[in-house]
Parts: sequence; C-alpha cells; structure tokens
Amino acid sequence: MNKLSKAEETRRYILQHTRQLILERGFDALTIDGVIKQAGISKGGFLYHFPRRDSLIEALGSYTVENFYEQLRLFVEDDDGKGKWTRSYIKASFDDIKHNKNLFIGLISNSFLEECERSKTDEYCSKIDERLAQDGLEPITVQLIKLTIDGLYHRALFRTDAILSAKEMDTVYTHLLNMTL
Repeated sequence: MNKLSKAEETRRYILQHTRQLILERGFDALTIDGVIKQAGISKGGFLYHFPRRDSLIEALGSYTVENFYEQLRLFVEDDDGKGKWTRSYIKASFDDIKHNKNLFIGLISNSFLEECERSKTDEYCSKIDERLAQDGLEPITVQLIKLTIDGLYHRALFRTDAILSAKEMDTVYTHLLNMTL
C-alpha cells in the first residue's frame, strides 16, 4: 500500500471534515470559514490546499466518486457472472447510504461547479455507467435499480418524511439484488 504524503493526508483530512460539515448542517454551511472551523485548521493551511471554494468542491467530488469506485471494485472481486457490476453497485450504494452518504455528497457538490471543473468526477461516473451497461442485464433493469438507489440517497440525505425503516431497506436491497440474477 502506498503511503500518503503529509500534504495528501491533510487534503483528505479537510475533505472528510467538509463531508461531515455537509452531513451535519447541509450545503448552505459549505463555506471556507465553516470548513476551517469544522476541521480545526488555520485559514492559511486551508488555502494552501484549496485556494478557492471551487477547488475544494471539485476535490470533494473527485475524492468521493473515486472512493466509491474503489469500493465497487472490491465488491466485484467477490462476485462472478452476469450482473456482478450491478450487484456490486447495489451493495456499495447501500453500504454508503447506511454509513456516510459520500457518493451523493460528492455528486451534489459537483453540481455547483462549471462543467469543465467536473471532469474527474464525470470520468468515474462514466466508468461506472459503462460497467453497468456492459453487465449483461436488460438496460431497463439497470435503470430501475439506479433510479431506486438515487431515490434512496435523496431520502437519506435530505431527511424526507418518507425515510424507510431498516426492515424496509433490507427488503428493497434484497429485491434489487434479485433483479440482477
């Protein structure tokens, strides 16, 4: 495993605290001062790594989608056959929804950026879409699964009134996995 440089460790530390700030207080709290306070770092330290708010948002999007893709690949390694990427997408998404909502935060944060600043995030999203499209399942099945997961992220992140119970989430999870068999 590659050891991270001190600068990369600090960047990740700031990104983790940025994600936590968004989870706790929403996107409206995403300001340079808000992140500095959340992470407990100096303004100079922050600006060294992220000279603009947009550079922080771009890095947050790239970091979260890249991590999600790596999590997805780990699930794929434990699976075989038709539908393995889609099953892995379901597993990685449910794990993310349950524990930290990283993927959705990364994708939403990128919606604040100009198109040219989203290239790395878009690259990983395209990789995921290509893998799912080539997974051997009916395209409509893959689309229904993706739309269901999008809805679950929306409910979880925006804390809508219609949040599912743990039992209901397990039922949805099992049903989605069965759609890939």
